[in-house]
Amino acid sequence: MVMNVEPSFAQFNTIGLVSPRQKIEQVAESDNSPIHSEIDSDDGDVIDDKDAVSDTSLTCLSLSCVSLPLLRIKVNSPFGWRKDPISGKGHTLHNGLDLYARNDNVMAMLPGVVEKTGSDSRAGKYVVLRHGNILVSYCHLSKILVVQGRNVSAGDVIGITGTTGRSSGEHLHLVTKQNGRVFNPTIMLDFIMETTLLHSNIPKR
Repeated sequence: MVMNVEPSFAQFNTIGLVSPRQKIEQVAESDNSPIHSEIDSDDGDVIDDKDAVSDTSLTCLSLSCVSLPLLRIKVNSPFGWRKDPISGKGHTLHNGLDLYARNDNVMAMLPGVVEKTGSDSRAGKYVVLRHGNILVSYCHLSKILVVQGRNVSAGDVIGITGTTGRSSGEHLHLVTKQNGRVFNPTIMLDFIMETTLLHSNIPKR
């Protein structure tokens, strides 16, 4: 499930089981919370989408290969402002992206290093990966399969999805940050899928 994006256009591997961008589905279910969490907090600065697209694309390309976090991408709740899904009150920033999952392998999207693993009352069991100046947090896991300091490649399994922490049902909650500021994880997913779609059409040598 790993896609090479080396600029030499040597033989490319495609992500065979991943739906293209237009097949991302959105359903009316969501699962996040106002409880303080170092990993999954509502109070961080948000990067403008245009800035994030440019900076994230450069980082992804420099890291040479990519992978989606799950075999199938189905969005339960998008990034942005919403009512709390459990209490139904307030108007809070959903600082990540909730993806439908059922006991699924969670994969590193880019090569990098395990910045941190742990558990708290909001994010549940989580893994944070560092990719240059980008941090990606994978939350609400049932199992953590990596340790702090380990190097990972795109496509490495880092955990199993679950519903730990403040969650109304099993899903994978993704949080993406650049220099400490959150940005919409869909930017990374779109880049990965568009890159895959582009290079899958390049003749193999």
